[in-house]
Amino acid sequence: MAQRRILILYATSHGHTGKVAERLAGQLRLRGYPVDLRQVGRLERDFSLERYGAVLVGGSVYAGKFQRSLRRFVAANKAQLERMPAAFFSVSLAGISRQPKELKTARRDVERFVIDTTWRPPSVGFFGGAVSYTSYNPLLKLLMRLATRSLGARDTSRDYVFTDWMVVQHFADGFADMLEELPTPPEQPWVPPSISPRRQLLEHV
Repeated sequence: MAQRRILILYATSHGHTGKVAERLAGQLRLRGYPVDLRQVGRLERDFSLERYGAVLVGGSVYAGKFQRSLRRFVAANKAQLERMPAAFFSVSLAGISRQPKELKTARRDVERFVIDTTWRPPSVGFFGGAVSYTSYNPLLKLLMRLATRSLGARDTSRDYVFTDWMVVQHFADGFADMLEELPTPPEQPWVPPSISPRRQLLEHV
C-alpha cells in the first residue's frame, strides 16, 4: 500500500530546530513514510501543500513567539492545514521539563501562536531546545548566559543541547500511528481519531 507523503515544515533561528526536524524525518522514514523536509523561509513562491498527505509544522520560541515566517505561512495556509492530518511541534527551553506545571510557559507560547495564526493544531509536541552560544552575537550570548544560569549553561565557548531525543522519536511514532488509522488515500474529510495510549505524548492544546 502506498504511504502518504509527509511534509515536515519548520522555521529555525540558529539551526537546532532543523536538527529536531531531521530526527523526526528519520523516524518517520523508518516507519516507511516518504518525507520531505523544508524550511519555511526557503520555499518557492508557488509552493503548495496539496502534494502532501500529511504535515508536521514546527518552530522555535524566542521572546515568547515563534518565527514570523512560520506564523505568516500558517495563517496563509490555515484552510489547507485544517483539511489534512497535521501536528505541531514547539522547540524551546520551556519545553525541557515533562512536568505539566512546568510546561505551562511552553503551552502559553503555543496558545499565542494559535491566536496569531487562527490555526489550532490537533496535537502538539513540546521539545527542549538548545543554547547555541557559538552562533550568537555578543549581546545575545550575554543575555542567554544570564537567562540560562539555572540550567548550568555558563560556558559560552560551547553549545548546550537540552532536547530529549527519545521524546522526539516517540512523537514521530505517535504521528505515524495516527496516520495508520486513516484510509489511504483518504476517502472522506479527515477527522482527528481518538487518542490511543501510545499517542499520549502528542499533547493537546
